[in-house]
Order: sequence, then structure tokens, then C-alpha cells
Amino acid sequence: VTHRECFSHATGYAMVRKVLGDGLLFQDGAAHARARTLMTPAFHQRAITSYVAVMQATAQAHAARWAAEGRGAMYERFRVLTFEIMARLILGLE
Repeated sequence: VTHRECFSHATGYAMVRKVLGDGLLFQDGAAHARARTLMTPAFHQRAITSYVAVMQATAQAHAARWAAEGRGAMYERFRVLTFEIMARLILGLE
């Protein structure tokens, strides 16, 4: 715990990093600390709690539409649902 600099996130993920890019999981040192500081507020309990209402309302609307439409490709339905939830939460779009 007191020697964090001795343990690298980046080294263990070198191959995956080529595909997924330079995200928080693959950073070390000052870059990792800065990114974590910027992202932390979005993951506090108050923030997470506020996401639930948006997620519930969006899921309920989609489920009602799916019931009215009948059978369908669930992969595509969940992909659209997930995209809409993310667009609402991250971008504020409807």
C-alpha cells in the first residue's frame, strides 16, 4: 500500500492495451492519478444513486415497447437500450 509505484497496471496489460487504448486501467503514475481524480465524482454513491432513476425509466419504456412489438432480437434490443441509457447519463441526450 505504501509502495504503489512498485506495481504497474500498464505492464501486465501491454498486449490488451494495443487493442483497447490508453484507458485508466492501463495507466500508471501521474497520468493514472490525474484521470482517477477527474473520474471519481461520477462514481460516488450520490452520483450512482441518481443514475438509477434514468436507468429504470429507460428500461421500463423499452420493456413496454418490446411487449407491444412481440418477439424480437434481444441482442439488438439490449444494445439500443444500453446506448440510450449511456446517451442520457453521459451526454444528457434523449
